[in-house]
Amino acid sequence: MKSILVPVDFSDPSENAARYALHLGKYIKANIKLCHAIYIPIEVPMEAFGSWPGYDLITLKEESIKALEEVAAKLRNKEIDFSMPRTFVPQIACVTEAGAVTDVITHYARVQNPTLTVMGMTGAGSLARLIFGSISRSMIDKTRHPLVLVPEGFLFSKIKKIAFATSLIEDDIEVIHALGYFARFFNADLLVTYVSDINNSNDASKKEFKNFLNDVTCKINYDKIYFRQVDRSDVDKGLGWLSEHGLLDLLVMVHRRKGLFDSLFSSHTHSRANHLNIPLMIIPGGLHPLF
Repeated sequence: MKSILVPVDFSDPSENAARYALHLGKYIKANIKLCHAIYIPIEVPMEAFGSWPGYDLITLKEESIKALEEVAAKLRNKEIDFSMPRTFVPQIACVTEAGAVTDVITHYARVQNPTLTVMGMTGAGSLARLIFGSISRSMIDKTRHPLVLVPEGFLFSKIKKIAFATSLIEDDIEVIHALGYFARFFNADLLVTYVSDINNSNDASKKEFKNFLNDVTCKINYDKIYFRQVDRSDVDKGLGWLSEHGLLDLLVMVHRRKGLFDSLFSSHTHSRANHLNIPLMIIPGGLHPLF
């Protein structure tokens, strides 16, 4: 059964991300797993934790589960508001564990093997509690599953247009194939976009783009796939323009940690995470996701 893992720290951005995940779950027929990491100050030894500050770990876990169940109850009430007969109703479960946030999230992701992890993001420059801000961005490097970052205050609406930013390598074709299946759940347009350096545009680069499009056209069986080349002075500006003016509901990028393309998309995924105005799905390099 498909599932969506949602880290929650009880802040507004995390609860907003949980609502977004609930909508996704209805469309892709996935259950929801709410996850909370109990923060323990690094200077407090675990053997002394029972006396800090008058709590024990069992009590903190009980309180965390109770708080998560309150979030789950809000989601169930929300689901009732927009549910329709004979539509999929996601089941909502809660888990909690003590430890560093990224460690707890990656542990549950490894054990549960979720279809997606959905996290909230605070706005640029704002203070964040626990999982947001730098920790959300660190998940870009650590995740082994598709990760969706939801901007603070972003409200879900039916996904009508998805853009995938390609670097024109063969592995991207498998990602596009998977995104075709994802787009089908929403009957959404899938826009394959290549951001080219306008200063280095030449016949060879145009031929490379054309060959890539031919490969995609031959191998991908989805009738709502389109292509666009965006000429900008650098990739970050091109992706920023696409996010702001492309009428997108979701931007998808591959994050590659090693190899030839480090300088291309590894840094640009972090840059997009810092300037989110629409949800960003990040797929780890080498992963061929199953939606």
